[in-house]
Amino acid sequence: MDVWTLSGRVVAITGANGGIGRHIALAAARMGAHVVLICRTRERGRAAQAFVNNAAPGATASVLVADLSSMRAVRALASALMREHPSLSVLVNNAGIIAGRHALTSEGIESTLAVNHLTPFLLSTSLLEVLRANAPARIVNVNSDSHLGAALDLDDLNRRRGFWPPRAYGQSKLANMLFTAELAQRVDPALVTVNALHPGRVNTDFGSVGGFVGFGWSFVRHFGIAPESASRTPIHCIAAPELTGVSGQYFRDRCVVQPDSRVADIGLRLRLWELSEQLLAASNA
Repeated sequence: MDVWTLSGRVVAITGANGGIGRHIALAAARMGAHVVLICRTRERGRAAQAFVNNAAPGATASVLVADLSSMRAVRALASALMREHPSLSVLVNNAGIIAGRHALTSEGIESTLAVNHLTPFLLSTSLLEVLRANAPARIVNVNSDSHLGAALDLDDLNRRRGFWPPRAYGQSKLANMLFTAELAQRVDPALVTVNALHPGRVNTDFGSVGGFVGFGWSFVRHFGIAPESASRTPIHCIAAPELTGVSGQYFRDRCVVQPDSRVADIGLRLRLWELSEQLLAASNA
C-alpha cells in the first residue's frame, strides 16, 4: 500500500475487551481494518467482538485469547497471530495493569513488569518478521506520563525491595518507553515504525486494585476522560498518514512531546534490553 490507510489491514490490539482497547478496535474496524481482539478470556473476547460488530455493521473482528502475564502464553499468541493473520501490519500494545501487591508470575517475574513491559517487548520482537513482510507497518505502545521521573532499579526490576504499586507501574512504563526508543533504532522506519503515547487519565476501573491505591483511584478516576476520548491519540498513531516513517516518538494529545530525558541514554536502553532478554530467557527455560 503506497498511501497509508487502515482499509484492508489487519490490526491486533491487546487488552481489547474494554476501556481504551475496545474503542481503538472499533475505530480501526470503522476505517476498514480487520481487528484482532486479544483478550484474557473467551467470554470477554466475544463481548468485545459483539461490541464492535453492533457498533460498526459490516466490520470484521476476530478473537485470540491469552494471559499476557505469562511469557509462555505470549509466545503462543505470537505464533497464533503469524499463523492465522499473516497479513498483520499493525500491533497495538495496549494491555496494562497496576498490581495492588507484590506478586511474581509462575515464571518468576513481577506481574506489573511482566504485563506492561516484557509482554510488549516479547510480542513486538516476535512479530517483527511478519510486520516487515507487510510493510509499511506500525507498532504502537500505549504508555503513560507515569514514566516521567519514575524510579528504575536495574538491580531489582522485580521490585523485591520496597514494593509500592505506583512505583512499580512507573518503572514498567519507563522500561516500555526505553524499549520503544531502542526498538525504533533497530528497525528500518520505512518498514516498521515504533511509537508510544500517553492516552490521558482515563475514567475506568484500571486502578481499582484495593488498598490505599484503590481507595485513591476511586476518587481520582472521576476527573478522568472517557475511554472513547482517550482512544484518540492511539488511533492517531495507528491511522494518521502523516506519521508514515515517524518512529521512536512519544505522543500526547496527538502531538509529539518529550519523554523522560533518560530515554535518550543509549547505554541505559542497551542495559535494559539485555536484562529483559535475560528475564525472558529464564522464563523459557
